Amino acid sequence: MTTYGITDTGFVIKPTSVLRASTVESIREINGFTNARISTGSILGQLADITVNEIGLLWEGLDAFVNSFNKDNATGQSLDNVFALLLKSRVLASPSDTTLTLWTLGAGDVSVPAGSQTKQSATGVLWETTADATIPAAVDSLTNLDVNNINWQSANTIRYTFSATPDLSSLTAGDLLIVSGAAFDSNNGAFPITAINNGADWIEVTNLMRSDTVADEAASDATADTTDGIITVAAQSVDSGAYDASAHSIDQINNPITDWDGVVNLAAAQTGTDRETDAEFRIRVAGELTISKGSTLEAVKAQIRKIDGVTYVSSEE
Repeated sequence: MTTYGITDTGFVIKPTSVLRASTVESIREINGFTNARISTGSILGQLADITVNEIGLLWEGLDAFVNSFNKDNATGQSLDNVFALLLKSRVLASPSDTTLTLWTLGAGDVSVPAGSQTKQSATGVLWETTADATIPAAVDSLTNLDVNNINWQSANTIRYTFSATPDLSSLTAGDLLIVSGAAFDSNNGAFPITAINNGADWIEVTNLMRSDTVADEAASDATADTTDGIITVAAQSVDSGAYDASAHSIDQINNPITDWDGVVNLAAAQTGTDRETDAEFRIRVAGELTISKGSTLEAVKAQIRKIDGVTYVSSEE
């Protein structure tokens, strides 16, 4: 006969079929119910099912309680409690960090308070500023420049050549070129200006989305603005976790402010961390406990595995 509950070999949960059989037997032992109809669908059968369900939940709760003391079976907070006895805590999620460039085309300063939200249009991930920022007024800005050609030069340097011989003499390196309407998405966005040739009507920028001639455009339909009303500010993902944000991917303002005209991350974000899973937590703690054994072979192997680039370690006694 099977023994249920806490046994020498562990906790044995009583299955639903056994619970129902014992419940039916108990009902039939009641005076006058010896031959009662307790089949599925009958009134007594439904009452039996309700009772079995409630008792089954108690058994499942007992099973979870017993397993909460076992590092191999405990999950969630129970696993945290087990490892807390060893002074080990789970690695929690941390936000991803980035630097945003904010700009205005307006003639006045723009106050952008900490907590202002921006977004990656491709993923919908939200990012918020972590400090107050004031975008300085745009002193020298050009608008609605007609882009004629877009050509890769070298590395991440892209040249935008304009029609109608615009006066580019007021521009300086470090100003921002904001492009829209290009045939290739990688040519659209906001880019720091690195060189200007007023006589030849071109501006060169650093565009980390491009590194070859594939997206070159002749007779482009793109238009562009320039501005020196720019500022950088620290930001992080609104939610904690390992969020990736490649350069130029944070490109939308989520809560508009008057004359705050745009945002961009000119470099990739520093990816945060996801909350350590139960499996990862167990493996890490096991490794740390092994390392604490000092110079044993397993401890030495554990230390070698911690070296960047090492994925497998084999040894012989």
